[in-house]
Amino acid sequence: MLLAACGSSAKSNSTAKSDFIAQADAICSSYNDQASKATANLKHPNQRQMIAAIQKRLVPLFQRQDTELAQLRPPAADRATVAKFIVDLRAATNDIALHPEAFVAAHGATPLARKAADEAAAYGFAVCARI
Repeated sequence: MLLAACGSSAKSNSTAKSDFIAQADAICSSYNDQASKATANLKHPNQRQMIAAIQKRLVPLFQRQDTELAQLRPPAADRATVAKFIVDLRAATNDIALHPEAFVAAHGATPLARKAADEAAAYGFAVCARI
């Protein structure tokens, strides 16, 4: 009976983590789609146009995505790991807002964005781990 309870708990935690990952990846997928649509009308933009689009269109989307992800409830055992990812994701978003030219130059793969993406991949996210 004790072994069955332990096995059930482990399965429950695994299910909770997979459900959490699915919810987070769905949020990231939705915002990826919105970001694509927000910049779809930019045909061969110059750097000034790209920076304006990042500041006015993308950064607000990234900020809303970060907020929605932070509102999810990760499994109890993973809260610290997910909290670190959220902090690093927000740092990447703030960096993009402050330095959009670096975002353009790095094709979106700034060092802070890479760090957050690496953490997301290590946790098991698929969509949220894409840069």
